[in-house]
Amino acid sequence: MPSGEAYIRFDGFKPPVVKEFQEALEKYRNAPGLIIDLRYNGGGASQVLAAIAGYFFDSKTVVAEYLGRSDIASEEKSGESKTHKILSAGKSGGQIFAGPVVILTTEGTASSSEIFSAAFQDTGRAKIVGSQTCGCVIGIAQKSKNERRRRR
Repeated sequence: MPSGEAYIRFDGFKPPVVKEFQEALEKYRNAPGLIIDLRYNGGGASQVLAAIAGYFFDSKTVVAEYLGRSDIASEEKSGESKTHKILSAGKSGGQIFAGPVVILTTEGTASSSEIFSAAFQDTGRAKIVGSQTCGCVIGIAQKSKNERRRRR
């Protein structure tokens, strides 16, 4: 950008984006700031999220604690609490960009991009700018056939 800040937009956390994101980040590693545009990012794989987030942390950092769909179903059926899985990112010497970060969001920001944004906000690594996100972590927006039948 004319101000010197870098701007990166990608629309999904899918494997090919890891290398592309890394290359862009290395190119702009000395920028005074970075804007990550997730306004139309529908999410994707948690491994891709962790790989990209890792470029911003110089030590192992917890970015999410979660239960998978099958764990949630099992928990609901049995009434027993399941152990949350931990998603971590970063390692010593793995940080590419240490400067300030702003993440842009809208209601089009969904799933893994919501987790990414929340992790950066919770760790103080970025400021979030925009409107409320989708609320679509783990496919909440899509109802099952059985759920639709029960509502009739």
